[in-house]
Amino acid sequence: MEAASVCGLHLKRPEDEAFSVHTRGVGRLVRQVLTTGVSDAFLALGGTATTDGGLGFLAELGADLMTETGAPISWQTNLLMETKHLCLPAMSVPLHVLADVTAPYAGELGAASVFGPQKGLTASEIILLDGRLKEIGHRLHINQIKGAGAAGGLGGAAYALGASIESGADFILPMINARERMERADYVWTGEGRVDRQTAMGKLPAKVMALADQADVPCIVLAGEVTERMEQAWICEVIHDPDEEKTLDPFVTKQRLTRRAEQIVRRLPAVRDR
Repeated sequence: MEAASVCGLHLKRPEDEAFSVHTRGVGRLVRQVLTTGVSDAFLALGGTATTDGGLGFLAELGADLMTETGAPISWQTNLLMETKHLCLPAMSVPLHVLADVTAPYAGELGAASVFGPQKGLTASEIILLDGRLKEIGHRLHINQIKGAGAAGGLGGAAYALGASIESGADFILPMINARERMERADYVWTGEGRVDRQTAMGKLPAKVMALADQADVPCIVLAGEVTERMEQAWICEVIHDPDEEKTLDPFVTKQRLTRRAEQIVRRLPAVRDR
């Protein structure tokens, strides 16, 4: 299962407030899958529009979210702001969370602070949500868990129900024999929506770059935006031209990705000979 297929940033509508989107749909999906009697379920995180600490997910799996007075929350704003007390269900889900970041639940490198800006949260909203994440994280004993801040805190919420948190990159790359294939390659290509300080926090492109470096193969990184160039990248470029607006439209993105890749391919022999 992929969280972004339910609450991905690319699915966010103009009328959706970044502050209020939640993970309830992800919880509903996981609950339905678990009712089939599967022995193990895998949930891939990343690319979500949510920063609700995974509380919507917890609610769908049986957690009680309550206000200060003990009444059920109203679901009228961000769940972190409404939830003052919560009670987890007496269950342990056979769930494996695949996360490509090691971000904690809260704090300077946490769910709201690091990922909030790209999801449309304002500076004041980030401060509010980070404060609530610290409180909820303390109650759930997940503030020190690596990867708990993935997908707006969904990683930590799943961990609180007994799920494991594993590196998505470390899970997938061996399955496709990435190391062996790189040893036979002339170049390695990878990329993501935005290359920034998050990238080095265990995300797939960083893992790919490390493997390429070990194999002594040049690595090319393409992204929608680059705010911090990766040292191990041989080429690291955006796919948009300077006069083009950034977009999440998959069709336009594919066109621009193809165009930039073709431009780089035409440059490769001359560049590598330097």
